[in-house]
Amino acid sequence: MTEQEICNEQKANGNSKMYLQLRGTFWNCYDGGAFVIARIMNYQVKRLKTVDRYKLGFSKAALDKVLCATAAQGKDATARQDETLRC
Repeated sequence: MTEQEICNEQKANGNSKMYLQLRGTFWNCYDGGAFVIARIMNYQVKRLKTVDRYKLGFSKAALDKVLCATAAQGKDATARQDETLRC
């Protein structure tokens, strides 16, 4: 999925489900999902300059910690390495 498709899917489900996408060595989350993870994990959200979009990235090593923390808060996050799937 592209970043735009991820953002559209998250908006369609009211940001109740977040999609994480592996880009190189970092997992990325966009827009509403980025703010949810930032609030739970105390991470920093960055605003992309080329498009009106927000992004949060974290290392591969932190994935389990992020998924456990989001689940503990009752949030649903999906992480996939295959870019053809929801990430």
